[in-house]
Amino acid sequence: MADLVDAEDGAATNVCIGLFTLAGIAAGDAVCTAALGAHYMGADHVGAATLLARVNDHLGAQLKTLVDLKPGALEGNAVLRGRHRGTARRAAHELVAQASARTL
Repeated sequence: MADLVDAEDGAATNVCIGLFTLAGIAAGDAVCTAALGAHYMGADHVGAATLLARVNDHLGAQLKTLVDLKPGALEGNAVLRGRHRGTARRAAHELVAQASARTL
């Protein structure tokens, strides 16, 4: 779905980044569950990124990038820009690819 609004501007950028962020969080949970048998259960997604970094430093950093964009994207704290969308797209795609590789 995020790919469908990927070319839109304005508020759609936030929606797109929000979808990439949610996909990345879910993928991070899947990677952790596959590797550790559990995923982060707290409300603070920074903790999820920290746990994911125990499995793979790079993936943890990718999730942290998405978590940092979350307030602007999902809570409307800021109108994000196209460069943020590209960053979120790359991070989410990598996390989802790793989740798929580790769980399917």
